[in-house]
Amino acid sequence: MHEVWLVAILSYKEAIRNRWLLSFSLGFAFLTFLLSFIGSSDLETFSQFNKLSAMLVNVLMLFIPLMGFALGAQLISGDREEGVLVYLLSHPLTKVHYFAGRFLGSFLALATSLSLGFAISSGVIGFWGVHMARSFLVLWGLALLFTVMCMATGMMISVFSNNRAHATGAAIFLWLFLTVIGDLGLMGTAYLLRLRSEAIVALSLFNPVEVFKILVIRLLATDLEVLGAAGMYLDRMIGQSLPLYLIGWLSLMTLVLSLVGCWIFTQQEEW
Repeated sequence: MHEVWLVAILSYKEAIRNRWLLSFSLGFAFLTFLLSFIGSSDLETFSQFNKLSAMLVNVLMLFIPLMGFALGAQLISGDREEGVLVYLLSHPLTKVHYFAGRFLGSFLALATSLSLGFAISSGVIGFWGVHMARSFLVLWGLALLFTVMCMATGMMISVFSNNRAHATGAAIFLWLFLTVIGDLGLMGTAYLLRLRSEAIVALSLFNPVEVFKILVIRLLATDLEVLGAAGMYLDRMIGQSLPLYLIGWLSLMTLVLSLVGCWIFTQQEEW
């Protein structure tokens, strides 16, 4: 564990100085401040808080995957490109310890950035006298879980990349596909292939962005119609336990991606 923490500290310091993370952090903090300032001035009821949380969720659905995919994709690929990986592995450091340390340190850096944005938003909401601490903490916790998932995906991209540019390009493409093209592609595929509801829901569950959206809305929204077709179907099928199933599903995907990515990484030869 000592080796893991050393690599994690190194990764944390590097991530904090990363221009991608710095730009995303400033943009996320500005947007959360702006949305909270605009949306909280007339907040008095829980339903009005739902409107603000919906705006924040849309920001999270864009920023967290972009930050997680891009930062995670640059970790191993960047070290490979610069020869740092071979140098580190020449020391008494296993690939498993390296992978775990990189993952942990970078996640903590992303969590710091995310928490800063939430702190700014909660400060603005608190200024207006709105006391929705429980719902806000739930949203923050789910955002951290989503961040781990996106980091695991980014690390998987990094495992298969030999340079930072290719890894970053793949991460941005995946981000565009899941956040922008994904819904349109799913609707088009469902229409052309005449897919049943079960098939559409199954495909939606493999999009972590969609899973995160359904999970947050199911926990915080009072109007379940905004869940969308897949979310409404899942809610009817599973009921009140839907959030627990979705949290478990996100956690399982994160665990599988992390373990498979780490195993593939340990089987690769570095030179």
